[in-house]
Parts: sequence; C-alpha cells; structure tokens
Amino acid sequence: MKRIICLIAAAAFVLTACSAQGSENSNASSEAASRVQSSAESSIESSEEISDSSALPMGVNPYRRNTLRYTSPKATISVSFPDVFCVEDKDYSPADGIYLTTREGRQSLQIEAVTSENADIDSLKEYLKKTYPDAEISVNDDGIITCKMDAKDKAGNNVRAYLKAKITGYGYNEAVLYFLEEDKTVCEPMFNKITLQ
Repeated sequence: MKRIICLIAAAAFVLTACSAQGSENSNASSEAASRVQSSAESSIESSEEISDSSALPMGVNPYRRNTLRYTSPKATISVSFPDVFCVEDKDYSPADGIYLTTREGRQSLQIEAVTSENADIDSLKEYLKKTYPDAEISVNDDGIITCKMDAKDKAGNNVRAYLKAKITGYGYNEAVLYFLEEDKTVCEPMFNKITLQ
C-alpha cells in the first residue's frame, strides 16, 4: 500500500514539475503519469481482491504480502503459500484439508492432514522411495520431508508433483504442488514459498 501511495505521489510530482516546462514536455509527462496512475490503480484493485477474504475459499486468509494461509476447520494443519492459489477446486476434497488451483487452472496445490498410525520420517521416506523410485527425496534440519516426483493428475496426464510433509502426532501434514513439466521454472520458486506451520 505504501508503494502505491508513493507511485501516486511521484506521478503528481511529475505532473506539477513538468507543467512549468513547454507543452511538448507536459503532454509526454501527462501520458507517463497517466500510465503510472493506471498501474497503481490496477495494483490497488488486485491487492484489494486478494485481501478481501470473502472472495477466498473457506479457511484461506491473507497472511503476508503475496501470501495466503490455509488453516483447516479442525486446526490440524496450517500452510502458507503464494497467493496465486486462490481458487478451490471441488473435483477433489481432502478429508481434512483443501485442494486449490490458480485462476488459470495450470497449477494445483493439495493441502491435507493425513492420519497414519506410527508415522515417522523414516517410514514416510521409505514409503515414498517404494512408491516413486525415481523421486528426489530429502529431509531438512526442521524435519520437513521434500519429495519431487513424476505423477498423474486426476485426468491421467503426466505431471510433476512436489511434496512437502511434516510428521505430526496423528500422522503427517502435506502440501503437494502439481504442475506440467513445461511450468517447472515458474513452479520451483512457488514451491520454495510453501511453508507447513
């Protein structure tokens, strides 16, 4: 919001300073200021759209800049993620979680609390290795398991699936990003911004 106010103030300054110069410069400055104003207005609209939690799926709320957070009704899982995942996809409804997509529907994010007795890091890693033998699996210092694998989407298309999982007292929480291979460069930074809390 401060950035938008600064843009509008800068546009007003440019208009004032340039009006003292010739009419040629004044027209060019007016056009530039108009573009800045238009850009600022569209930024305000998009930020208001995202910050209006009534337009977001149930359980999804604005969190930080360009970030949303989902908390399940049972409060068993809470995940923050890029605000491009703002549409609920009803084609799949996790028992305890949510399935979100981008507005264009090119990428999906599955957030779910999974019940699994005696789940631990080693057993989950072993399960992932057996199920996805070619997957890249790692565990960070915070105990977050990351798995990058090939999978199939609900329509049977080949996609990439990037998973983050965290062991809990009842099983594990997971966030899985699904995308087409051609979108890998766009989706890697998105995946890095997903945080299991």
